[in-house]
Amino acid sequence: MKIRLFATLRERVGQRELNISRDDANSIQDLLTLLVKRFPEAKELLFRNGELSSFYHILVNGKNVRQLDGKITILKDDDIIAILPPIGGG
Repeated sequence: MKIRLFATLRERVGQRELNISRDDANSIQDLLTLLVKRFPEAKELLFRNGELSSFYHILVNGKNVRQLDGKITILKDDDIIAILPPIGGG
């Protein structure tokens, strides 16, 4: 599966896109655990008090995981996951 990172998270991790096998991450929770393990600097951005920050949005094939099964959303090898930061305007 492809993991696309944006803005500050991309800068912290140093990569725009990651390729991850479903063997390494079966669900969104597994994916987040793997990201933090590989890139500890991502933890402070993604989590607040041990929970996924409400500021970040995770999309699986264009659908927000909050509208799917949240952190237990099951992933497939051909999924495209985007991790988006808060977007502001003015």
